Amino acid sequence: MTLGDIARIKVDKGDVDAALALHEEELKVYESLGDSRSRAVTLSNLGSIFMQTDAEKALPYFAESFEIAARLGNANGIVQIGLGFGFLLLQIGQLQAEKTVLTQALQAFALLGGAEEMALIDGWLAQLSAAGL
Repeated sequence: MTLGDIARIKVDKGDVDAALALHEEELKVYESLGDSRSRAVTLSNLGSIFMQTDAEKALPYFAESFEIAARLGNANGIVQIGLGFGFLLLQIGQLQAEKTVLTQALQAFALLGGAEEMALIDGWLAQLSAAGL
């Protein structure tokens, strides 16, 4: 069981502060190991926790996480993180940024062959285009 697994259990039990502390500790471990991929996942997990209470506070976590996944060329990470990041951007009204993130996620889905997911993102992008973005 990893620190991230324990943090998820803590969140499920409502102990958000303990979960945040565990994820911060996890980040330090991944930084010391030079493990960017795991660091991106942990940043995304932190963003997801903050998204429940303070969407603005979640933004830098998702942004850094998404940037890492893109820099690494991690298609799965771009998809998984991009969907959460896109939803966050929608919540805070940053529709142009949401369109950019979802477009990158769609391109990553194409690499992974996720036809259903691609159709879903295509629908979201069509809605954004219809709104003039």
